[in-house]
Amino acid sequence: RVDGALRLARENDGELARELVRYRGRTFSELVELCMKYSNNQIAETLVKQLALRAGAARGNWRDGVLALRRELASLGVDPAGFELVDGSGLSYHNRATPRAIVQAIRVGESSFAFGPEWVASMPIADLDGTLAHRAPGAAGWVRAKTGTLTRVTALSGLARLHSGERVRFSVVVNGYRSGDLDAIEAVDGFVEALVSPPPLAAE
Repeated sequence: RVDGALRLARENDGELARELVRYRGRTFSELVELCMKYSNNQIAETLVKQLALRAGAARGNWRDGVLALRRELASLGVDPAGFELVDGSGLSYHNRATPRAIVQAIRVGESSFAFGPEWVASMPIADLDGTLAHRAPGAAGWVRAKTGTLTRVTALSGLARLHSGERVRFSVVVNGYRSGDLDAIEAVDGFVEALVSPPPLAAE
């Protein structure tokens, strides 16, 4: 319980500035994992606005955060021309990204010594956890990928381990389909299941 009237003072004015409570939040890698595994839009928006603060903005905002994000992508070797971003979560229909640019970002991310292993581990695993916990059972354990869903939009981008042992990157973005969402999602899942399926045995 805290009693007394509100008093304003400078931080270094002795007894008036005493720490009452300290809370240690989750590590950055944990936040990224929660964001990726469960497609947490609030975390995504907060991270982009935090980028704005790191870049010197007076307060977190989309415009400065997205500019900082584009600069970061470019510094990592990802061509920002493949992305048109307006927010952190991707919920706006004004966001655009080509599958080629997404695959390029995946390739750069997985090869990073600084954050690659943690980033790859943050992706949902087919038929096992996160937003893929009940999807693509035919690719169970063979695919790590990030989902994307809006009305009449579904996407899946990530990494797949083929039966040959080769690791490949993929990005499927489906817009404006006429069938239902479930049909589109099942078609995308069917693609990754076919991608990792062993080749048929040759007829004798």
